[in-house]
Amino acid sequence: MKEFNFWCKENTECYNIYRKGKADNPQTAERLIKMKNKWEVLHDCDDDNGNPSVYFLKVGENKYYFLELLHDGMVDVIDCDCHTVLMTCRNLVSAKRWVSINLL
Repeated sequence: MKEFNFWCKENTECYNIYRKGKADNPQTAERLIKMKNKWEVLHDCDDDNGNPSVYFLKVGENKYYFLELLHDGMVDVIDCDCHTVLMTCRNLVSAKRWVSINLL
């Protein structure tokens, strides 16, 4: 734990993630930092009011994961084949976290 505290103090963003209790080791903190700001909105799928309903993350050459916001507030994590639902999460934040932990 002492080494992690030292490591995090060298990286302010990582330290803030650790301090807020969102990460218990350097790998988790780094993963959370990497997942930040990589998701983009697929505007072709916006709803009638212009609100985003599909997000995508490029993870390789021609390889993307998708997050689809459902009408009830839940979010489907969709595999690179664009059809297979890997997980349904309660909100967008938990879906992004699930992808970061389980697929990246």
